[in-house]
Amino acid sequence: MKKHLFNLVLLTVVALTIAGCSCKRNFDKDYAGPLICPTDNFAVTTALTVTSQNGSNPVDFTSSTAGVLIAAQFNEVVTWTVKIKGLTSLAVNTYTGNSNQVSLTWTGLCDSAPFFVGETVTVDLYVACKTEAVQPTVSIAITKPTFLQLPGFMSNFNYGHINPAAASTPSLERPSINGNAGGNNPANNLPWSLYVVNPGDSGAITPSPEGGSYFNIHSADESLFAGPVWYYGGFEMTPNNATLLSPLPGLNADPSTVYLNFYANSNGVPNSQIQVAVVEHYGSATVKKTRSTTVNETWVGWKMNSIRLSDIGILDPRKICNIQLGLGAYLNKDVTAEANMDMVIFTNDAPLFPAE
Repeated sequence: MKKHLFNLVLLTVVALTIAGCSCKRNFDKDYAGPLICPTDNFAVTTALTVTSQNGSNPVDFTSSTAGVLIAAQFNEVVTWTVKIKGLTSLAVNTYTGNSNQVSLTWTGLCDSAPFFVGETVTVDLYVACKTEAVQPTVSIAITKPTFLQLPGFMSNFNYGHINPAAASTPSLERPSINGNAGGNNPANNLPWSLYVVNPGDSGAITPSPEGGSYFNIHSADESLFAGPVWYYGGFEMTPNNATLLSPLPGLNADPSTVYLNFYANSNGVPNSQIQVAVVEHYGSATVKKTRSTTVNETWVGWKMNSIRLSDIGILDPRKICNIQLGLGAYLNKDVTAEANMDMVIFTNDAPLFPAE
């Protein structure tokens, strides 16, 4: 009896051992994702190259075909990072990916302020778990990015003036953008003013981190008010660089992946609010829907604001046909308010500065 019991226990132990061995995972074969670190056999099979997309030297970001092409290839899938840095501005832009190759186009954007200027930039390529760049640094000269070639760029107010005295006068903000003033200035005997402020203009505040000109709306003469108001004035921009029903075809179709971004600064004037309206074609050229939101200027100095279009009800960002930015009060009706705005741009997949 004891012998039989011993044999039964032994068989059970052997069976469990065999089962345990047969269930042991072979990570070399079963691991489904890319390795975090490269193997000992990792190699760069095609060296890092950095070239001008349209052949200009320096890279001319005023061109509609401007861009910097960055490429490399590896013998295995790795986690890589490309770091672009301006030697003068110290601005940085980074890209990361998991693949056996790098193939991207840099259009002059940065991770956060400061922005790039006309300068030499360096490009370095890193791979996870390696502290040093895996390729020699490559440099390329650029002009100051103007963002004119980006599909979602609306204005940084550096290319002309919106005429506050004539609402029908198109601005020269960039080709294919018309800007119309929604309010008037004191010369029209109305109590608010809106205009483009250039560096060095009387009363100009410190420019936004993007630099250059910016747009200002402010209450101008309290004596002209009949009483406190909620709304002071505004301006609008209408893209017309594509078909009527698809004015912004370069944007994603999914509104949860598209953002409207702009800098704003109240210049210390309390109770100031930016009123945002985005107009979308809704099935036909004659049917439009306006989606609105507000941004209360409760911060000090310039701040980048980003609005996800799905949050305000936009259905298809490619069909946006007009955006309007106005100035109002938010705590109570008032006779003073101010908004300075710059770098109005739509971006795909993430806010202009994802970290902010």
